[in-house]
Amino acid sequence: MLRNLGMDAFVLGIVMTAGSVGGVAGAAVTPLLRRRVDGGRLIVAGLMASALVFTITQVSLRQVLSPRHLLGRMTATVRFFVWGTLPIGGLLAGWLGARFGIAAAMWIGAVASFLTVLPVAGIRKLIPAGLTW
Repeated sequence: MLRNLGMDAFVLGIVMTAGSVGGVAGAAVTPLLRRRVDGGRLIVAGLMASALVFTITQVSLRQVLSPRHLLGRMTATVRFFVWGTLPIGGLLAGWLGARFGIAAAMWIGAVASFLTVLPVAGIRKLIPAGLTW
């Protein structure tokens, strides 16, 4: 960001601080949003708007749907698929940056991140209506 986008250290610090403040704000408003919005819709909207709102809501859903004795296995499986793809994404991002430039790789990543909403939106229909958590 410093070298390729021309930010100075102060601006980078402001951007990083804003992201952290946004994370705390997302954690604070998620319970209020959950009381007002259907959980499935909140998961999809949260994924589109903020990863933290999405994470809090979908973890809560998993805790409600999974039998207590299987919750550890459920969490491990989800983490394997979510965190396990990060090295692949890192390699792909490095290749895209080297091939097309860092700015293009960042735009491709942003669009690809937004496209992750599509399969989640389809799965939302599987959440039982009226389920509270």
